[in-house]
Formats: sequence, structure tokens, C-alpha cells
Amino acid sequence: MKQMTLPQVVVNAADQYGDAIAIQEPHQQFTFNELNALRVKSCQSFIAAGVEKGDRVAIWAPNIAEWVIAAIGLQSAGGILVPINTRMKGREAAFAINHSGAKLLCTVNSFLGVNYPQMLADQDMPLLERVILLPEPEPNRSDTHQASRHVMLWASFLSLAKKISPAVAEHRAASVLPTDIMDIMFTSGTTGQPKAVMCAHGQNIQCFTSWGKLRGIYTGDNCLLLAPFFHSMGYKAGWLAGLIHGMKILPILSFDLTKVLAQIEQDKITILDGAPAVFQSILAHPDRADYDLTSLRSAGTGGAPVPISLVKKMQKELGFEQIGTGYGLTETCGYVTGCGPNDSATIVATTSGRAIPDVEVKCIALDGTPVPVGEPGEICVRGYNLMQGYFNNPAAT
Repeated sequence: MKQMTLPQVVVNAADQYGDAIAIQEPHQQFTFNELNALRVKSCQSFIAAGVEKGDRVAIWAPNIAEWVIAAIGLQSAGGILVPINTRMKGREAAFAINHSGAKLLCTVNSFLGVNYPQMLADQDMPLLERVILLPEPEPNRSDTHQASRHVMLWASFLSLAKKISPAVAEHRAASVLPTDIMDIMFTSGTTGQPKAVMCAHGQNIQCFTSWGKLRGIYTGDNCLLLAPFFHSMGYKAGWLAGLIHGMKILPILSFDLTKVLAQIEQDKITILDGAPAVFQSILAHPDRADYDLTSLRSAGTGGAPVPISLVKKMQKELGFEQIGTGYGLTETCGYVTGCGPNDSATIVATTSGRAIPDVEVKCIALDGTPVPVGEPGEICVRGYNLMQGYFNNPAAT
């Protein structure tokens, strides 16, 4: 497979899907054409703000369209996206900003009672040059933070685009290679400080091209996106997969089961991914019969045990034609194995599928020899999806 870059993916999406909706929110929506135009404008702004190829830009914000516009703009400028977990506290976010050497931070003033800039106020971040405040997530609410020398509102940031011609932005985007680093994502840090995983454009895009084919994603699918953009599920299997496959994404800010049911009916949702508890909650909802859920076609689940009974109920009572489970980790672009469209409920419930195309998986014992099928061992992965390494940590790599 010929590897691509993120700017090429967005251009191709505009060419193929045009005026179809790419991102839909309650108060705004963007077509694939509009996203590509905003990619160029955002790229111009990041270049004007001093972003060079290889510079890191962090995004610490909930699921809003401007998160995506900022990401595709900075990646088109050759910058490296550093997503930060919105559940982090100031000290943890500052660690990610400092360790990655982020030059700029895109965040929001506040969300669900959390003031992100305030949490960073007492943190020492010597390399961070500027904070860009994305629009408030809740509609009809104005930004309360006043812009300063180091803090800039999103609209003001986009106005920097007039300093750089679109031709310069497109030239920069054309200079991005499939082998260039596309993002730095932090591991969960269960065995110490989180490690910063570097993945390249080409491998990310190849990975989630395969993901979409295995999941049976079609142009025109509507995906209700529950996973956060700072996670591979919301970012790579979310808005990136949407751009690759022509799928509309409808991100939600916070999970409310009744609202989810209403939105499935209203927006004819076809794709829904979530933990087993999400589907168990839908099945157990006392008013489920009041909602038309017949548009649902494909589900992805995992991250916890998946009972066979749940898979069968999802098929019979929720009408899912395809249910997939999978396995991945940050160090493999988020994807290693997955179930296919013809796998039985037993395979879906008791396995994580098979290795994706061009990737190999084996289980080994402590001495490095393969263990028999059914025996526990260490999982080893080989393929194009392996990370480029841990940023500034060759020893751990």
C-alpha cells in the first residue's frame, strides 16, 4: 500500500466527498471541502506563529470541531500533534508539554467546571511560547478569558493566516513525508512516568485504512463518537478514519445515555463504538423501545470482558450486523488485531481477532520461544505499525 500524509488525506477527502458533512455538532457542521479550506487557513496561521517542521504543538481540549481543525492545520505545517488527556491535572499536563517540548498549546478556557489555563498558571513551562484558546465547547457561551501576549483567542489566531499566502502553506504541506512524525501520544504511565510514543504519517494512515476496511466502514456512514480525541479511539479510529473513509463523525462532549439514544434516532447513526458497559446500558434502558435504533449497523467494543450473551443481544435486540473487538496499544498506532465481518459471536467475545494485514503477532515464553496456543505468554508484534520510538528516551525505546 502506498503510504500517505495527513494533508494528502484531507485533500483526497475533499476531492472524493466534497460537500458531504464531515463533522457535525449541535451548533455547527463542516463539509469535507470546508475542512480542507480550514486546514489551509489553520496551516497558514501555525506557520505565521512560528511553527517549523518537527515542532510540537499540544492540544488539551474536549471533543470539538476546532480540535480537528487545529490538528490538521499544524500537521499540514509539518508540526507534530501532542494530544493531552483532558482528565489530567495541571502538573501532569505540564509534564507532557515540557517532555514533548511543545511550542504552542491549544486548549479551552473552561469545560465542565474545569479551567485549563488556570491549572497551568503555577507550572514552569520554559519552552511554551503561546496558548491558543479554542472556542468554548458549550454553544451560546462567550470566552471569558482576556487575550494577552501569551494567550490568543482562536479567531485572532486564525487571523494570522493573512500573513502567509495559501501557496506557502500548500508548499509546506507538500514537504511533509509519510515517514515524518505525525503525533506524539503519551502512554498511560502504569509503570512510571508516561512515555511519549512517536508515530509517523504513513503508518497511522495505513493502519486506519485497514481498520475501516475490517470494520466495514462505508462512505456516508454516521459515527456517534463517544471516545475522546486525546485517545487513539477518538482520534485515529475517529476523526482520522472519518477523513479516510468519508464517514461523518458526530462527537459528543459528555456521555448521557438518554441523549445518546435520541441522537441515534435523530441522526440515523450507523457506527457506534464503546466499552461493553455502553451497550449493556443501552440494552437495559427502560425506554429503549421508544427510540428508533434500526439505523445501527456496526459496533466496536472491548477494553473489558465481552460476554457472548451481550454480543448475541446486540445482534438480536439492537440489530447490529457486525460487532468487532480488537487489540492495540499506543506503540502500534493503536491497532494490532481485529475481528472481521464474518466472525461468530464466540470469536468476538472470546478473542481480539487476528493480526491486521502486513502485521505479525506471536506469544512467547520467558526464554523467547513461542508458547502453545492457549498458553499465556508475552505478546510480540512486528509490522509497519510499530512506533518510531519514545521521544527523547532511546534507552526505553
